[in-house]
Amino acid sequence: MKRLAIAAVFAAAALSGTNASLGAESSFVDGDAYLKLSSDQRTTYIMGVSDMMERMTSAVDNAEETAFLDRAHRCTDKMTGVQLRDFIDAYMAADPAYRGYGMASNYRAALNEKCPA
Repeated sequence: MKRLAIAAVFAAAALSGTNASLGAESSFVDGDAYLKLSSDQRTTYIMGVSDMMERMTSAVDNAEETAFLDRAHRCTDKMTGVQLRDFIDAYMAADPAYRGYGMASNYRAALNEKCPA
């Protein structure tokens, strides 16, 4: 869990100062804020989320969650940061409603939809 907390801090730090609407007062990054980031900032953010999920695999004791995290890793492991960003951006483009959801939820939903079981 310590690694998870550290990864979350690094992901938040990557975004600090990049957009006034993503300041310390923000409790999470929603899809709208994410899409307002530059392509490089979106890449950095998504790579941070991906790294955090990969690190969570060893900390989870739930078989169903472990299976999901393993599947997510297999699906995205060979992607570059830009490919991973494009993967998530394509999911985000499919429905304007995704702008209102937190990006952690959007990331997970994209993996559920686009990665084979």
